[in-house]
Amino acid sequence: MTVHWSLGAFGSAFGAVIALASSPAFGVNCSEIADDAERLACYDAQHESGQAAEVQSALGAQSQMGSGAQATPERELLPRFRRLRSAWLRHINATGPGGERAVVLSTRSSERIACEQSESERVELHIRCKDNTTSLYLVSDCALADVDAEAVIDWQVDDQSAQTLRMTKPSTEPGLGLWLGKHSIPLVRELFEANEVRIRLHSLQEVDEPIVFPVMGLEAAIGPLRKACHW
Repeated sequence: MTVHWSLGAFGSAFGAVIALASSPAFGVNCSEIADDAERLACYDAQHESGQAAEVQSALGAQSQMGSGAQATPERELLPRFRRLRSAWLRHINATGPGGERAVVLSTRSSERIACEQSESERVELHIRCKDNTTSLYLVSDCALADVDAEAVIDWQVDDQSAQTLRMTKPSTEPGLGLWLGKHSIPLVRELFEANEVRIRLHSLQEVDEPIVFPVMGLEAAIGPLRKACHW
C-alpha cells in the first residue's frame, strides 16, 4: 500500500550519496583513514556486494537532476560519507574552529512516500551528536511542512508496545525531533538490538500505514557518535 506523504528534492541527492559512499570504485585508500572505527567501516564497505550496480544507479540519479544542476564530484562525496554494514549511513564533519565534530547517523524509510508536489521519496531518520548533545529527529520537507512547532507521534520498536512521543520542530533545526540527550538517548538505546521502528504522526489523519525505518546494525555503527557525546 502506498503511503501518501511528501518530501523535497533532497531525497534524490541523498540516495545518490548513499550509493556512491558504499563503493570503492573511486579509489578511496582506507589505510589513510586515521580513526580506527572509520577505517574498519571503509574496509567493510569495500567488500560489500552489488557495489557496481549501486554506483551506476547513483550516477543515473545525478544525471536525472537536470543539466542545470551541478552534481557533486564523486571524489568529494566519498570522503564525507561512510556506508556501513547496516541500515545506517554515518557522516562526520568538523563544526568549529577547535575541531569539534558533529556525528550523524541516518537511515531512510523502507517504503517510498508518494507526494502530490513531487515524485515519491523516503522519509529520513537521523541520530546526531553536536555540541556534546545527542538528538533524534525526522527530516521531510513536505510531510512536516504543516507542523508548526511540535507534533505527537506513535513510536513502535519491532513488536514492542507503541509509545507516544511529543517532538518539536525548532526554527534552528533541520526537522522534527527530540533535541536533548535525556529524551533521545533512551530511545536510541532501544534500537541497538532492533530491526525496525514504525512511526505515525497523529496530525496526518490520511496516513493509514505507519512509516517503517530499518534500524539493524545501529549498535555497531554508533561508536563514534557515543564517543563524541561521551555516553
